Amino acid sequence: MIQIYTKNLTESMSPVAQAIGDENRDSRIIKSSELAVSMTAGSNLMSLYSNQSNLSEEIASGAINFDVKNNLDYMTVMSNTMSAKDFNRMMDDGFNPSDMDEVESLNTLDKIKAKMAESGVIIEGYNDDLSVDEIEEITGSRVMAEALKKEFDARDLSVNSENIEEINDIYKKASEITEITDGMSDYVLRNALEPTIDNLYRVRFSAAEIPFKEAGYFSDEYGHIVKDAEGEPTESEYFTGKIKEIASEIGIEGEEETKELLKEGTWLVKSKILCNKNNLATLHELRKLELPLSEEDTAKVIANAIERGEGVKKAEFSKKDNLLLRAKQAFETVRDAKEEDLRSIVEEDLALNIENLAKVSENQVSATTDSFADPSKEVKLIENRRILEETRLRMSVEVNYTLIKRGMTIETTALEETVNVLKALEDKISREFFGNADTDYTKNAAIYNESRQVIAEMPYLPVRALGDTLKSANVFTLRLTYETGIVLKEQFDKAQKTYEAVGTEVRSDLGDDIKKAFANTESILNDEELPVTELYKKSVRILGYSQIEVTKENIIEIAKRESSLERVIEKMTPQATLNLIRDGINPLEISMEELEERLDDYDRSAEKRIDSYASFICRLDRAGNVSEEEKESFIGIYRLLDKIDKNDGKALGDLVKSQAEINFKNLLTAIRSGKSKGLDFKLDSSFGEAINEAGYEFNISDQIASAFESFVKSDDNNNTEYYKRELEEYRKNLAREDRSNIGELEYLGEKVTTDNLKAITDVLANDKDYNPWKKIEELADELDAKDTKEAFRSIAESFDDKESVAKAYKNALDEAESVISRIAESNLRDYTDIKALKSAYKQIGVISRLTREENYEVPVSMGEETVSIRVKITHKAEKEGKVFASFETEAYGKVLAQFSVREDSLSSLVASSDAKGLDKLKESGILEDNFKNTGFEEVTFNYIQTDIINVDYFRQHYDSGESDEVTTKRLYNIAKTFIQTVQKAGN
Repeated sequence: MIQIYTKNLTESMSPVAQAIGDENRDSRIIKSSELAVSMTAGSNLMSLYSNQSNLSEEIASGAINFDVKNNLDYMTVMSNTMSAKDFNRMMDDGFNPSDMDEVESLNTLDKIKAKMAESGVIIEGYNDDLSVDEIEEITGSRVMAEALKKEFDARDLSVNSENIEEINDIYKKASEITEITDGMSDYVLRNALEPTIDNLYRVRFSAAEIPFKEAGYFSDEYGHIVKDAEGEPTESEYFTGKIKEIASEIGIEGEEETKELLKEGTWLVKSKILCNKNNLATLHELRKLELPLSEEDTAKVIANAIERGEGVKKAEFSKKDNLLLRAKQAFETVRDAKEEDLRSIVEEDLALNIENLAKVSENQVSATTDSFADPSKEVKLIENRRILEETRLRMSVEVNYTLIKRGMTIETTALEETVNVLKALEDKISREFFGNADTDYTKNAAIYNESRQVIAEMPYLPVRALGDTLKSANVFTLRLTYETGIVLKEQFDKAQKTYEAVGTEVRSDLGDDIKKAFANTESILNDEELPVTELYKKSVRILGYSQIEVTKENIIEIAKRESSLERVIEKMTPQATLNLIRDGINPLEISMEELEERLDDYDRSAEKRIDSYASFICRLDRAGNVSEEEKESFIGIYRLLDKIDKNDGKALGDLVKSQAEINFKNLLTAIRSGKSKGLDFKLDSSFGEAINEAGYEFNISDQIASAFESFVKSDDNNNTEYYKRELEEYRKNLAREDRSNIGELEYLGEKVTTDNLKAITDVLANDKDYNPWKKIEELADELDAKDTKEAFRSIAESFDDKESVAKAYKNALDEAESVISRIAESNLRDYTDIKALKSAYKQIGVISRLTREENYEVPVSMGEETVSIRVKITHKAEKEGKVFASFETEAYGKVLAQFSVREDSLSSLVASSDAKGLDKLKESGILEDNFKNTGFEEVTFNYIQTDIINVDYFRQHYDSGESDEVTTKRLYNIAKTFIQTVQKAGN
């Protein structure tokens, strides 16, 4: 007899309550005769597996659709996945993680890790990892400390002060779990918990584990609980067959291990837990664990969790593998697969996947070209060749790493399926970086990849390409130069001839030949009255290679092209390339002159300027042995460089880069272009004169000149200290608990970056010390930038309508940017102060964007201080609306005013946290007097004193509608009157 218990599927009982509660509650027993069905011991088990989803398809889909958008918790975990080396590399590539959203950060980080894994390059520089001694002090184990250090280094991860406490917590929990009991397994599987160390520890030591009790029932995916009284599940051929299928799918091949899996499947059935692939695989992993783990294995499982981007708390006993190593090995297996490997796959009737390719390659003895006896196998071989080649085109270490991190087992997934996943992932990443309604993201992705390839290969192409492009009537572009160089390279390689490359260093194998072939170069330059410099000597050689007449005009033109190309190669970082394409510019097609101008524009932005200055100050701080006098002089020199860069830097850049004696003007150019190393510096009296002419009075002694020369040469653009502080700031901002304003950024259409989140949180926080206007004004005063302060003050006067206010804010932001871009001219010498100024600029940017929703922050002068008055205008109906305004000062406390307009009446409520401040507003009658002339027939004022004032609640929680033009103008007039009244009272 078979009995079926049909549970009430609409009830929302917890799995635990269902497991330990009354089994018959809200259930009814239906006899088989009532159902008029007949079931056999074999067929009744089919419901265990029918309609089961394909787990590999689910994982593949999850890998593609994995979304970290606006998930700051994920970014926090990822910041620990990002080592200091990764951060440095991102900064070198022009990317600042603080200005990137989660998607950009994740994809860029994966790309960098993959490149480092492929090349084996170790980037030297600041490393924020704790030392073995420091880790030992926290964990209490030298063995564990060494194991963690070794494992994290191998995976390019970071053991830092932010994650070491969590690591230590999981390490201790892992050491206390010495076995996995049936009760622990039952609880984890029944409640669909992840088998993490943290979860298993909670179950084991919180009396949550369920003692195993054989019930004789099992459940299927529909919620039915079935009892088979006629025999054990193992007596069913269907059941045993399904277990064997699962064994194959999860990579179990041995007979003994398959028998263990069958026992585990039976245990699931008798425990009334769904016996499917996922649960069976989890149970099998738990039961074969050898506990307790060694310190080395514990380090591996912790590192694996961080590498997956899950975080330390998601560490699992069974997951130890090095994901980056797996990604690299999978790529190499596909790349190195041979024809004989494919033939072996077909001959042995194996699935075409990475695991099998590796196996047959390892066991391959000799190649065979004999035809298969079975013609269908020849067809299969041809098909496998196609699939393999398509996989090679799509696969890289980067995409493998991405897929593995997202849960896809690429080693055992069929290559044909992998190709489809790779296509979908490539499409998704392209859409994330380049996609919007107005662009072809696929085309843009192709342009980006081609541009990066051109920049990477250009320095190694024959320098003759510059001369040959001069012969062409076409515009001088990157594409023209690259394609010309590729053709020349192929010709040289085919003829087995060496050549001089675009790169500035002359190859050693060409040195003597060049000297002989161009022995009269200096005479030519002297005859043409041109300085004998390396650039001009190289220009003469290029003309000779291309068989172009050596004239003064041609030498200068080639020198100009060579200099421009070098600067473009230097400036066109991955981030700059991305910016160009997002701005609708194809860097390969526009003229080199326009391309350089575009790249310069990015470098000249206010934020780039302030970052550059902050980096310079950090380098000075790091030098350590620079005296105050020298520091002042260095900053003076930096100011000149900055001024030249903003004005006519490109013209200077076209001048000489040489090892000969140079004057100050060319020295500045050499330093600016980063090519100063190896130059023969000579700082004479003209050096000091140039500084004095620029308006800086410094005593440039021989000592300072010598120190500056030494500093420039030894520093070699080392940003180690700057990157260290930026990484610290990045992690600090990620650790902030406030995530409530993510929605605000989304609403404004802004990227959710750590910088933007910090800025909007600071803006919306109810903090009386917050005042970005004041910081910018202080800098404006120092630079005597009167227009900036005037632009800020004009905001209060612009409250005539929404358009007028928007224009005033744009003007204020432009003025703030203008002042910020002159940061090098200020007296700021401290990194922290410089960053605070940048934060203020970011905050004003956020403030200007809040105006779209008629949220305003208005700077006004009240006595000796600048006060920020917050205003919100809302519309309810045609002739209705409200104005909210708030501010805080020592004299008035926290003040919140609400003005309600209905027809021709105005009712006002003014609240203050300070009784004396309220009395001042009330007794003076200043508000009533100023609002008498606002055109309303009836004006009423009410005053209350309360300590509970939320001056920002209306900002986020008040819905606004539409109103007519007259009412709108009245609302803005009310706001303007209030602002002017408060300002007058304060003065």
